[in-house]
Amino acid sequence: MQTSEAPESFSRRDAMGLIALTLGVALIVVDMSIVNLVLPQMATDLDLGFSALQYVSVLFSLAGAAVVIAAGDVADRVGARRAYLVGLAVFLVGSVLAAAAPTGAVLLVARVVQGVAGGVVMTAALATINASWLGPARGVAFALYGATFAAACAVGPLLGAVVAEAADWRFAFWINLVLGPIAYVGVRRLVPAVAPRAGARRPDVAGTILVSSALTALTFAVVQAGTYGWIDAKRDIDLLGIGFGRGGISPTPIALGIAATLFGAFVLVQRARVRREQPVILDPAVTRVRSFTLGSVALLIVGMGEFGLIFLLPLELQAGHGLTPIQAGLIMLATPVAAIAAFPLVQALAQRSATRTAVLAGLLLEAVGLVGIALAISAEQVLWLVPGLFVYGLGIGGATAQLSMLVLADVPASRSSLASGISTAVRQLGSSLGVALLGLLFSGVVGRTSGALAEQPVQTMAGHRATGDPSVVAHAADALAGGVALAGLAAAAILVIGAAAVHALPRGDAQGAWQHEDAGDAAYA
Repeated sequence: MQTSEAPESFSRRDAMGLIALTLGVALIVVDMSIVNLVLPQMATDLDLGFSALQYVSVLFSLAGAAVVIAAGDVADRVGARRAYLVGLAVFLVGSVLAAAAPTGAVLLVARVVQGVAGGVVMTAALATINASWLGPARGVAFALYGATFAAACAVGPLLGAVVAEAADWRFAFWINLVLGPIAYVGVRRLVPAVAPRAGARRPDVAGTILVSSALTALTFAVVQAGTYGWIDAKRDIDLLGIGFGRGGISPTPIALGIAATLFGAFVLVQRARVRREQPVILDPAVTRVRSFTLGSVALLIVGMGEFGLIFLLPLELQAGHGLTPIQAGLIMLATPVAAIAAFPLVQALAQRSATRTAVLAGLLLEAVGLVGIALAISAEQVLWLVPGLFVYGLGIGGATAQLSMLVLADVPASRSSLASGISTAVRQLGSSLGVALLGLLFSGVVGRTSGALAEQPVQTMAGHRATGDPSVVAHAADALAGGVALAGLAAAAILVIGAAAVHALPRGDAQGAWQHEDAGDAAYA
């Protein structure tokens, strides 16, 4: 697709290629949403606690965030389509490993493999779209990309629910082997290669290792802070053969210190390589684009508030309200259906180059929807959740993909994969931090009622219902609803801050960086 001048309209083959490209991305999104619905079954089958369940969800995002910057750099060097195909193949291998996992540890390793591969696929797909069209066509391409996310979210919950009730949770991973090969063949045949960056020099191996390790340490610290304690250890801990006694220092501050040290070393290495005129992982041709650097901050904030509640809500609906997985999936279906319904409006705004308007409106709608969910979660009738979920979905349809387009608009085409990798890393890190933060708030509220309920909500609620004491069940259910309500309000507040950050982004010429591609290359050299 990449030519000397990216087209401003679609051919039929382009459209089919884009659909095939986004199908692979859809697999990754479906995988995440299916997993959220079958978490209770995983917990029972593999005896996983709340912390482990967090890792099943978070490790996928964490692993992707750790590698996508490097994946973007590699994709620029070897070509985005080749990187996409390799990533998709590895993702399918990870799916087989997850489906066959005999223990929780093997499942977590499989989620890491899936996350790494998923990060490559999403980075390469986003880079291909960003480098392939200009003007209104580019906006429509991103809108279709966002609609694919929504469609995948629509399929995921119900598919996960059917798997949970009619089959085994392992089929949630086996089904990737049905659509994965179709996406692979479609991209290979219909998507022309995005040319590798000309004259690329040796990669920045040291910088890549440092930034990936720092991101891993940082997210580990935040995810486990609720379980291990921020300063003092809440329990006796055996981590990688190192013991931490109850009341002594927790692993959390140690991990934060390691992350800070690694980030500091990363900055020093980058500066030293620039002085020696050696290539760096954070290419100056990208980091000097003001709209991109400031937009990445907005992406981080939005990522923290956008999807964290999706991890908690299925647990609450099944554990607190006593719904079956299919019933919970039908309730949550309101969000992706609304996101798909928003596509025509988003497309119209894209054709009018009103991307910023679509993003701001979307983020505010998300915040309003989350407040509605927080207010309705305590109601005995779960249908009161549907309006909030629907408004939340409308916001996702307007903001998710269009924010990526806004951030990447001024990036030179030859650095498209690297910039896409950085933006994906930032967003996935924000998502991981959001799940961790909202999980901490949830556990804090629920833990005041019962520590066991906070650690293992599904198993504990099943035990309460087995005792047949309605007052105990009602009290525990209220605690779960209160935790979700606080998390929802916090997520809404974060999204409002994110909207303010988007509003403050510079209003540059979206075509400027494309027109000055040679200047970007010169900056790198």
